[in-house]
Amino acid sequence: MLVTVPLPALAQSWNPFAPPPPKWTATFGLQDTHAKSTAPGSPSKTDSISGTATLMYQYDDATFLGGNIAYTNSDTKAGLDNGQTDSDAYAGGVFAMRALEPTLLLDGALGFGSVALDNRYNNGAAILYNADTIFWSAGLGLTKLFPVSPNLTASLSARYTLVASRTDSYTDSANNRVNAQSSKLHYISPGGGLNWRYGQWEPYANLSWNLGSRDFTSGVSDRDYFSFGFGTGYAVTKATTINAGFAGVLGKSEASERSLLLSVTTKF
Repeated sequence: MLVTVPLPALAQSWNPFAPPPPKWTATFGLQDTHAKSTAPGSPSKTDSISGTATLMYQYDDATFLGGNIAYTNSDTKAGLDNGQTDSDAYAGGVFAMRALEPTLLLDGALGFGSVALDNRYNNGAAILYNADTIFWSAGLGLTKLFPVSPNLTASLSARYTLVASRTDSYTDSANNRVNAQSSKLHYISPGGGLNWRYGQWEPYANLSWNLGSRDFTSGVSDRDYFSFGFGTGYAVTKATTINAGFAGVLGKSEASERSLLLSVTTKF
């Protein structure tokens, strides 16, 4: 029996000068977030801008390793005491992903960061204080892919996340001392998504249910909520894609949040 090999595959296999397939993927992103808390005791509005950089290496056909860094600046205005908080957060992390089989992906991540807070509020007089927080995070996720058609893939996923933080003690401008505080939060996030491919366009949509061990935000009683996102990528070249999207939350009785996302991904 005669077996034929398509010419492009034959050329790629036997041409010693052919470039190797891309091993590295770099992503640079910006995120603009607006959040609002309507808790009776502490209503507030927060505007944040974040920048991220991620680098991922394909170790073999089934293993991916990577790391990321991020910076976020946030400005919060409180309604009851004319309070204002400006914060600068720096974070970094490492992650790994392994294909247990072609449509079953296991991933894990570790993160570390710090937040510097500059606060001002009125309690009959202006009170000022600065505080520093450090945090750690760890996550483990499992994703199952379901190829519906050559251009459409559905997915189901589950993720466990642990976040621990510690705020150092500080003394405010009225000479009141606040002792150091530590907190820990863990939650699970089952969810799913859809990814399409139409020529150079790659639209997506996803939804997750986040179930926390305690309230996600101090002073806000929302413990479980949904997070969602949708958007599209556009392949400028075979190696570079521009992505734009929108993300938000549902089911929070005392808070709302929405984000605009923009990123560029390139393979080399």
